[in-house]
Amino acid sequence: MATTTLPASSSTVAESEPPARRRPARPGSSVPAQVARYLALVVAAVLFLLPFYLIVRNALSLDTDITAPGWTLFPPTLHWENISELFSDTSVNIGQSLVNSAVIAVVQTAGQLLLCSMAGYGLARIPYRWATPIFYAILVTLMIPPAVTFIPSFIIVSQLRWVDTLQGIIVPVLFSGFTTFLFRQYFLNFPRSLEEAARVDGLGYVGAFWRVVVPNSGAFFAAIAVITFRQLERVPVAAGDRAGLLDVDGAGRAVDLPDRADHQPARAVPGRGGLDRAAGAGLRRPAALSGAGGGRDRHQGVSRPASSREPVRWRSGAGGLSGCAATGRR
Repeated sequence: MATTTLPASSSTVAESEPPARRRPARPGSSVPAQVARYLALVVAAVLFLLPFYLIVRNALSLDTDITAPGWTLFPPTLHWENISELFSDTSVNIGQSLVNSAVIAVVQTAGQLLLCSMAGYGLARIPYRWATPIFYAILVTLMIPPAVTFIPSFIIVSQLRWVDTLQGIIVPVLFSGFTTFLFRQYFLNFPRSLEEAARVDGLGYVGAFWRVVVPNSGAFFAAIAVITFRQLERVPVAAGDRAGLLDVDGAGRAVDLPDRADHQPARAVPGRGGLDRAAGAGLRRPAALSGAGGGRDRHQGVSRPASSREPVRWRSGAGGLSGCAATGRR
């Protein structure tokens, strides 16, 4: 005899299903907590945007508006001609200076990402005897002040005939011990299972690095690129126009060209380094480097009276190593 199966009642189905679990309330999910969080974000955003507001305000103001005792949100009259005057000033050549700064920052950032990432991966993953001593040696370089290595770096650049060139500023800082340290610490925590799978497929250390590690580390590379670019964009604008008063002799030493009647001292431009500001103020080179005050010249060992020494003329649009090249004058 055929039997029929009756469908289960809705009450039976409801009893058989497990009760739905309530999600635990997240800490700080209440309305007052969310309001406080957004207020904190708004205050932080205002603080971060404040420097940009000051840049725009001062760029469209006169000197009297900037130094006025009473503060106004914006000056009574916006002087848009300040921007056109800045780019039309032949003594500054701000357009070429901005291009040089962009080239220096981008190339140095790309170079540091390339060299430091490979160095950090080698220290973290490739086992060899001298990995730890080399890592400690790199850490020691972080303790050396930049002022100690400035003069030796300039001497090397001068011997390579790279004074007043872009490569003279880019190449000496293509490697960074701090960036290498960050990459090494990141690669130590990178999943080894992905690299082992790459080695099963026949890849070595180089292949695993470029095909597995780098594609899966995009966020960290982007963070390091932002940090590095922010540091390098403050490098003084260098290798500006080629019409300055600084030249290099046959031995690679920086010398001054004859004085020109039409030369104007460089002006201080926002974003430039201290050497450019010193150039705009008409400062002479330091006495410790020039041997000012008579006696024997500290560079060539030749006795010359103090009256025969002329003040160093700084070239407009040059900064960093190029601007300090004048300290090597004979």
